[in-house]
Amino acid sequence: MALRETLSRQAGPSRAVPDLAGPAIRAARRIRRRRSAAAASVVAVAVAAATVSGWQLAGSAADRGAHVPVVDAARAVAPPAMTPTPTPTPSAEPLAAAGHLTPQPLAAIRTPPVDLVVAARLDTTDGERMDLSVLGTVTQARRGDEGWLVVATAPAGRPALWFVTPAHPPKPLLPTADAVALAPDGRHVSWLATGRTSVAAVTAGRLTGIRQTPVPPRSRPIGFVGDGVLLTRQLSGGEIEGYDIWWPERGPYQPAWNTSLIGVYGPLPDGRTVVAQVAGEAGRPCLALLDADRGLPVVKRACALPLAAGGPGTVSPDGRWLMANSSPSTPAGAATAFPAPTALLVELPTAFRPRPASRKAGPRLTGAAVWTDPGTVIHPGGAAELVRVSADRLADGDPTAVERVPVPGARPDDQLIVVPGAAG
Repeated sequence: MALRETLSRQAGPSRAVPDLAGPAIRAARRIRRRRSAAAASVVAVAVAAATVSGWQLAGSAADRGAHVPVVDAARAVAPPAMTPTPTPTPSAEPLAAAGHLTPQPLAAIRTPPVDLVVAARLDTTDGERMDLSVLGTVTQARRGDEGWLVVATAPAGRPALWFVTPAHPPKPLLPTADAVALAPDGRHVSWLATGRTSVAAVTAGRLTGIRQTPVPPRSRPIGFVGDGVLLTRQLSGGEIEGYDIWWPERGPYQPAWNTSLIGVYGPLPDGRTVVAQVAGEAGRPCLALLDADRGLPVVKRACALPLAAGGPGTVSPDGRWLMANSSPSTPAGAATAFPAPTALLVELPTAFRPRPASRKAGPRLTGAAVWTDPGTVIHPGGAAELVRVSADRLADGDPTAVERVPVPGARPDDQLIVVPGAAG
């Protein structure tokens, strides 16, 4: 019995053996799931980053108007150093072949702050470039309501007046003349031919309302004073010996030459008062205001400013400022000394006081200047650059008021002509 019971107990159910493999398998599965999730997260982040980078690259390229290349990293090499690409000067051949001034976009270069003739081309603030070489040598240009008036002289020829637009062939308004003067508004023109001075409006590329008058020999139009035509009389050597004004609405010209004038800077906004230069004591130039209605008599005179005798000058549209050239010497009583010739900024309302103030205004004027607003004037500075002067800032003593503005695509020896815009 004892033996049977012992054997029965040994043959009974044994205690469960612990499952050691199951927990190990489940733990391994949990680790694998965590690793898979982590790997998936890394891949998602990488994909997102690559997508965002692709958008950024594509956006930058779209801004530049360029195609985004696919680069083989195994073959990539360092890019070559970037060098500016010179802007080619348009050839006259496309113009002659096409028969009109096909505008070329200036997207690759900065547009000028004013319409600008550079040698034989017209660069505009609208971003167009037109070849004018077939017209001859450009001497004057004005922007009008529907295009540009351009005065050009052919080789061994006389000046001619052209009406220029981007979409049509250049139109000759005056095939030949002895002298041509353009009004600041770009809408009127005066010219001399066969001993007669004429004036006309420019409407839709045509001369309208033409008026003519006989003028004395050696007389010619050089500009406008309001509705009047400013005339000069020259000696045989080309020296100017007198100024006068013809008022077309008053009928034929009646000579009343003023021989005391050295030069004329321009009219005040009233169109009847002229800012000019007259001879003072010992031939020293004096600033003067003239009455254009009564034969240009001197109304006011100021002789303490260090003005250069003759030469270009310009009056701001509101009549506040005069930009002219200074003299290298200092007249007695002048408030400021200019040991070297420069441009000179004068505030006209104070110019006729006992001690008028004036300031250096950068490089000398070498040609026409353009006021882009009542307080900002731009003129050629030579060597492929313009000079921009902020009159208010200069008067306040700001040393940055005179700026040099490079002209893209211009060569140092290119002639620069700033082009006034159409008046409002």
